[in-house]
Amino acid sequence: MNEILQVKHSLKRLFISYQDCDQCNLFDFDEFLTFIKAQRQGFSIILAKISNAGIMELFFSELIHYLDRKLKRDKRQARSHVTVWFGNSRNTWHVPLHNDNYHVL
Repeated sequence: MNEILQVKHSLKRLFISYQDCDQCNLFDFDEFLTFIKAQRQGFSIILAKISNAGIMELFFSELIHYLDRKLKRDKRQARSHVTVWFGNSRNTWHVPLHNDNYHVL
């Protein structure tokens, strides 16, 4: 995540796949949310689990729970959104606009 945060120009799409849990240990959920919110409207990021390792399942479960608390689950056009592919499930959240009338924790 630190390398991604160093990018100085605006991204449109980003795909990250996890093959082993060594990559998970360096992942900070709050930094990830800050990164998503800093992107221009319409940004899209996909995180995918490639491995079947049990510790990966824990990481992705915690990530999904975190995103459920911080973002609105669905995909809306022209908004930044996050998609997590985990096993056979695909979950998507959108980043709220300032004038959205719902509250996230």
